[in-house]
Amino acid sequence: MTNEELNTALYKKMFAEQDEFRSWLLEQTPEEILRHAYDYVMREDILLSLEYNDLSDRYASVLLDMDKPLAAIFSKLEHTDSPHMEHVWDCVEQCAKETLEAQQMTGLPIYPHSAVYAREHDEMPAYRASYQANVDCSKAIDAAIREHYRDNRLDPAAVSQVVERFGMERTLMVLAATARYKDRDPRISDDNKKWASTIFVPDDKDVRGVDRTTAYVVGYAHPGLVNLFMSQARKQAREQERPSVKDQLKVAGVPSGKKTPIRKDAER
Repeated sequence: MTNEELNTALYKKMFAEQDEFRSWLLEQTPEEILRHAYDYVMREDILLSLEYNDLSDRYASVLLDMDKPLAAIFSKLEHTDSPHMEHVWDCVEQCAKETLEAQQMTGLPIYPHSAVYAREHDEMPAYRASYQANVDCSKAIDAAIREHYRDNRLDPAAVSQVVERFGMERTLMVLAATARYKDRDPRISDDNKKWASTIFVPDDKDVRGVDRTTAYVVGYAHPGLVNLFMSQARKQAREQERPSVKDQLKVAGVPSGKKTPIRKDAER
């Protein structure tokens, strides 16, 4: 047998072994199934590792000769020290950290002046925090486009994902800075370019005249997709500003939840 045939035969044997284990597991009580849940998942991971890796002829042959190679490998894995729990804890801390940072960025105001002004007025901490949030927002837009663009369609969840973390005001400001920078790019619509000219973007040139706002231009995603993201963000912003029917009734002086009485003689 060739190396490919040996590895394929081993995979099929272990797959059949896992299928047999699964059938047995499904016949057990819910409590017993839960007790073996870890076993099942780890055995699945062992099978997955065989899909992406090949053993040498000798290694594949010796495992193929075993009655239950999957059970033997799992037993070895089960009694081996693993950094798995360290990775789990790292994820716990990372999740908490990112959530806290997102909460802080959502409420962080946009610093409206340049670095030169901030330095002269002893406001550099506020400037740096806002500037870094702008840069991070730009990167988040790139990442959201990559994550949510599928089948020639950009899911509106891409915008929501960024706005939830950075707020609508900062998201629109970063997009406006991007549209201004790409003023000659035909893939950014004229409508979005016109809109961008109405949005406040800090005038942030350093002492040499270099525009520091270019650091948070959305530059990795395709300009056509950035344009689409821009249009969707503007639409969501309009929807947020639009008053609800209940609010409109309040402005009109009509009590919510109550119908205006109709006189009987008016029905005639």
